[in-house]
Amino acid sequence: VTSCVLARRRSVRRPDATGPAPIEPRRSTFAFISGINERGIIVGRYTTADSVRHGLVMKLPHNHLTFDYPGTTYTSVSGSNNQGYVTGRFQNDDGLFHSYLGRVRFGR
Repeated sequence: VTSCVLARRRSVRRPDATGPAPIEPRRSTFAFISGINERGIIVGRYTTADSVRHGLVMKLPHNHLTFDYPGTTYTSVSGSNNQGYVTGRFQNDDGLFHSYLGRVRFGR
């Protein structure tokens, strides 16, 4: 089980707080949301210009975490539960996909 702390990054709400704005992590060229749980934890992945796919975990309105499985160029977060566990997959140099189970703890 991998643990990481979700840090404050940027808001996904409009500055006037009238509604949601697009979810666009910094330097992303593409973002894909695969799920949201009852606590409002959003999971998915995004791609940067160098074609690296990063796992994405967000808690609205201000928290954003990039999750990269060590030593890979493809990580995706597929699901989360209300206890903070996330699941997903990554691709190693061997070209095969592997699954992981991680836990996210929200910092202040």
